[in-house]
Amino acid sequence: MNLSIERVVKEVKDPQTGRVLRSITSPIGRVELVEVSNGYATGKIVAGSGFKVQDIAKPVQ
Repeated sequence: MNLSIERVVKEVKDPQTGRVLRSITSPIGRVELVEVSNGYATGKIVAGSGFKVQDIAKPVQ
């Protein structure tokens, strides 16, 4: 399985409550999962670098 690694570049917030309504992301790389187990997964970086803990992994369509 391949995952697109994306970083939040902008958050759209409700002006009254400050609650995040939507996060706009930008792709920064791709990871291919090598092993998936209960509670963790390992993978190899296919493209990109500099990933951070806050980045989002989404399945590639």
